[in-house]
Amino acid sequence: MPLKLIKNSFNAGELSEYMAGRTDINKYHNGCSKLINATVLPHGGVVKRPGTEFIGKSPNKCNLFTFEFSVDDALILEFSNLLLRFYKDDDRVFETDVEIASTTAADPVLVTTDAAHSFADDEWVFIEDVDGTTGLNDKIYRITVTG
Repeated sequence: MPLKLIKNSFNAGELSEYMAGRTDINKYHNGCSKLINATVLPHGGVVKRPGTEFIGKSPNKCNLFTFEFSVDDALILEFSNLLLRFYKDDDRVFETDVEIASTTAADPVLVTTDAAHSFADDEWVFIEDVDGTTGLNDKIYRITVTG
């Protein structure tokens, strides 16, 4: 039968291997030999470490780096082959929204806008809130500018 043990104090954190068997020291009873996927809190407790969240798929192998402009302003930079993308607040950073005027059911789909935009060939766009052709919604597309 497994033994369930409650530890009221965890203020010794992860102990060195040199502490093994040192039951005569108080910290021995307030720590552990190995702590996996957990964070020791400054006031003595321990919690599960925060996990990760799937934000999006990268088209290539990539490296992620944190860029902290200030204490309140940080970005994740995704570097891959000939591509640099930015993430903030658990979402990709895109340009200003452009209103979609119409779409076609052709393959490939043709999306037109009434407003001017600064898009260029082989850029990536995120399409959302399209009425009618709802199959386009909430997806990322590589574009070709036709005019």
